[in-house]
Amino acid sequence: MRIEEAKYIKVILDRLTRQQTSPCINLGSSTDTFRKVKKPHINEFLIQPLLERKVHVVHVDQKLDLGVDIAGNIFDQSIQNQLRILSPKLLLCCNMFEHIVERRRLASVIDSILEPEGYLVISVPFSYPLHFDPIDTYFRPTPSDVAQLFPNFECVHKTVVKSTTYFQDIITSSKLKPELFKLLKRLVTLLYPFFKRGEWKRRHHRLLWLFKKYEVTIVLLRKVK
Repeated sequence: MRIEEAKYIKVILDRLTRQQTSPCINLGSSTDTFRKVKKPHINEFLIQPLLERKVHVVHVDQKLDLGVDIAGNIFDQSIQNQLRILSPKLLLCCNMFEHIVERRRLASVIDSILEPEGYLVISVPFSYPLHFDPIDTYFRPTPSDVAQLFPNFECVHKTVVKSTTYFQDIITSSKLKPELFKLLKRLVTLLYPFFKRGEWKRRHHRLLWLFKKYEVTIVLLRKVK
């Protein structure tokens, strides 16, 4: 998740009351360390403000680790049943759809979990390099593309948020020298596209955003059926 993405979602959620957002399921949450150490802006702008409003947040991920309340595959019926029992009013699904092949199936599962009149926040990269976790289907939808996956929902808000460039990330990094070395290595090996072609594409795709801003699709939907 990008910092600008987290900040924008916070603005969206600030417009909703506690009654409209609790309980909240954070689907594809990753671990406590990821949210607080590796990507601290997730906790700062997304999770902590909800907790301060006494919103009950349940973190759901495939990884069984610290900070994951319910661990398992979202397509597992037993996991779905555990989530339905919570009667969630808000579901966050951030940067997950690009890693799922069966997108319509995921959308259907989300629909079945969320309470009527409940709110759904979806974020998906719009202009962004390949990032495997463990796969990247290169799903880069417009807000309307995302909304079409949820026929039982109305679109409350949709936008594409601009973030930084790859170069800006490097020069503002706390690990400037290692990041500059990584960039230099990428530029040198760019000259050898036929060596391990699949790996070459994965490593060098980010260079297309060296001076072009990353962009993220964000949609707020409300279940009406």
